[in-house]
Amino acid sequence: ATPWQRIELAMKTDVAGGGMVYRTQTLKTKYGGFSPDKLTKFDQVAGDWQTYRIEPFWQAEKKIIKLRLDFPHERGGRYAIRAIRIIEEPPAAVAALPARDVKLDAKGEWRARVSLNAEDGAFIAVRMAASAGEAAVVTFASDAVNGLHRVNFPLHADGRMHTYNVDGGANKNWRGRIIELRLQTTARKDAKTAVESIAFGAEPQGPPDLELTWLGLHDPFTRAGRPARLEARVVNRGGETARDLKPQLSLSGAKLIKEESLPAKIEFGVPETLAWTVQADRPCKAKATLTIEGAPAKTATLNFLPAPSLPKAAYVPEPKPAKSDYQVGVYYFPGWHTASRW
Repeated sequence: ATPWQRIELAMKTDVAGGGMVYRTQTLKTKYGGFSPDKLTKFDQVAGDWQTYRIEPFWQAEKKIIKLRLDFPHERGGRYAIRAIRIIEEPPAAVAALPARDVKLDAKGEWRARVSLNAEDGAFIAVRMAASAGEAAVVTFASDAVNGLHRVNFPLHADGRMHTYNVDGGANKNWRGRIIELRLQTTARKDAKTAVESIAFGAEPQGPPDLELTWLGLHDPFTRAGRPARLEARVVNRGGETARDLKPQLSLSGAKLIKEESLPAKIEFGVPETLAWTVQADRPCKAKATLTIEGAPAKTATLNFLPAPSLPKAAYVPEPKPAKSDYQVGVYYFPGWHTASRW
């Protein structure tokens, strides 16, 4: 068993769905040698003849003595198999990282054979600009464990160059020697993606890259005519520390009362909170727009509700249980920060 072997299956079927290839290096299991965790899935297409090239990355098995091919059995499909074979591709030359001016294929993917010691680091720093898409994927294979393994990361689809420090260590299979590395971006036809570089290291890399992840009122029920706390959360995705923040807040329908003190610096991956005291003199849906150098602007709608006309009292009104055959309870959880959650 080597990393560069592929299962080639020539087949046609009238049923689409998920097929599976099981493998084993022993006959001593409950299922005649097979087990539920040693398989490779593939998507089968209904219609005419198709040739499927399945990548098992089964190198950790050392030796394969038996295979099993499974199809979706619940639909009762018909199958014709022309050939099944194992082919071995000659391994490509080992790519040196950082890779510069990375070229993507027609599917928006980059692949490379690599030789990285997982103990030397876990960060894959992707310097990339994308105009569309919500997420991209770094995929890797290790000589110590079977299969291809994924780490997803969100995209900033603003067409600007960003550094994405992808933590391979977030996947438990990042160990041994990493022998294959891939980057999968969006394959949408309208997407324009440029990859400047792909690097590997023990620490996050690249200049500060700020992202505003949230902007809104702290209290989900904010009343007009009263001071309210407006908060923004910002994260630094770049390796270098961000300093000297100069946020610019623009308000429409509300006024700024006070700006809270700003954090002196923002380290990689540690969210920080910016805060202001604002007020609307009448019930309305105000607008807030926040800009920070290096980050896309963030806009939020601030809902200022009418202040309830309640008489002054020393205590809240006495509870009056509703007549019911049911007891109604609610779990405590720290998620009541928006009106929609209530």
